[in-house]
Amino acid sequence: MQGLLDLAESRPQAALLAFNRALTWEPKPGAALKQAAILGSLGYPALGLAHLDYYATLPATAKPSFGMSRIHAFVLARQRYWEHETERLRATLKADAAAETKSM
Repeated sequence: MQGLLDLAESRPQAALLAFNRALTWEPKPGAALKQAAILGSLGYPALGLAHLDYYATLPATAKPSFGMSRIHAFVLARQRYWEHETERLRATLKADAAAETKSM
């Protein structure tokens, strides 16, 4: 929430730090991708890439307890869903950052 407030106040660096802190407490790939996409969609693709880089340094999350959430996590891991989505978002953010650099 703090990251979104920081973005609303045009403080992208503060938003990045807030998003990084949130991931430190609970490192989930879906959250990392969503936060990086928000940064990119609001005109900060380089910060989105930095956020993905930060997420890559965090330890893997523990497996969910038994039940549907564990089965779902297994299927996503087997399909390499998060890896593919991260690669796709990273490519988009890189292209956006390159276009931003060329327009300057």
